Amino acid sequence: MAYEKTNEFELYINDTGLLMALFGFATKQALLNGKLTGEAKGGIYENFFAETFVKRDKSGNQRKTGA
Repeated sequence: MAYEKTNEFELYINDTGLLMALFGFATKQALLNGKLTGEAKGGIYENFFAETFVKRDKSGNQRKTGA
Protein backbone atom coordinates (compact mmCIF):
# COMPACT_ATOMS: atom_id res chain seq x y z
CA MET A 1 0.00 0.00 0.00
CA ALA A 2 1.11 3.54 -0.72
CA TYR A 3 1.40 4.94 2.81
CA GLU A 4 1.91 1.78 4.82
CA LYS A 5 4.69 2.08 7.40
CA THR A 6 4.53 -0.78 9.87
CA ASN A 7 7.00 0.84 12.28
CA GLU A 8 5.02 4.11 12.68
CA PHE A 9 1.66 4.92 14.26
CA GLU A 10 -0.46 7.92 15.27
CA LEU A 11 -1.74 8.80 18.72
CA TYR A 12 -4.70 11.06 19.41
CA ILE A 13 -5.35 13.07 22.56
CA ASN A 14 -8.92 12.76 23.82
CA ASP A 15 -9.12 16.54 24.34
CA THR A 16 -8.17 18.87 21.48
CA GLY A 17 -7.89 21.74 23.97
CA LEU A 18 -5.10 19.87 25.76
CA LEU A 19 -3.43 19.22 22.43
CA MET A 20 -3.49 22.94 21.70
CA ALA A 21 -1.93 23.61 25.10
CA LEU A 22 1.09 21.55 23.98
CA PHE A 23 1.72 23.83 21.01
CA GLY A 24 3.49 27.15 21.35
CA PHE A 25 1.85 30.56 21.23
CA ALA A 26 2.66 31.09 17.53
CA THR A 27 0.72 27.95 16.53
CA LYS A 28 -2.30 28.95 18.62
CA GLN A 29 -2.23 32.47 17.17
CA ALA A 30 -2.00 31.13 13.60
CA LEU A 31 -4.98 28.84 14.22
CA LEU A 32 -7.10 31.69 15.57
CA ASN A 33 -6.12 33.93 12.63
CA GLY A 34 -6.86 31.21 10.04
CA LYS A 35 -3.22 31.09 8.93
CA LEU A 36 -2.16 27.69 10.29
CA THR A 37 -0.08 25.64 7.84
CA GLY A 38 2.17 22.61 7.84
CA GLU A 39 2.00 19.37 9.80
CA ALA A 40 0.41 20.98 12.85
CA LYS A 41 -2.68 21.87 10.83
CA GLY A 42 -3.27 18.28 9.73
CA GLY A 43 -2.60 16.88 13.18
CA ILE A 44 -4.95 19.29 14.92
CA TYR A 45 -7.80 18.63 12.49
CA GLU A 46 -7.25 14.84 12.59
CA ASN A 47 -7.33 14.96 16.37
CA PHE A 48 -10.49 17.10 16.38
CA PHE A 49 -12.38 14.64 14.18
CA ALA A 50 -11.11 11.58 16.09
CA GLU A 51 -12.27 13.19 19.36
CA THR A 52 -15.65 14.03 17.80
CA PHE A 53 -16.24 10.46 16.60
CA VAL A 54 -15.31 8.98 19.98
CA LYS A 55 -17.58 11.36 21.87
CA ARG A 56 -20.41 10.79 19.41
CA ASP A 57 -20.24 7.02 19.90
CA LYS A 58 -20.12 7.36 23.71
CA SER A 59 -23.20 9.60 23.71
CA GLY A 60 -25.29 6.82 22.19
CA ASN A 61 -25.57 8.20 18.67
CA GLN A 62 -24.78 5.27 16.44
CA ARG A 63 -23.40 5.83 12.98
CA LYS A 64 -25.40 4.10 10.26
CA THR A 65 -23.48 1.74 8.00
CA GLY A 66 -24.48 0.08 4.78
CA ALA A 67 -27.44 0.77 2.54
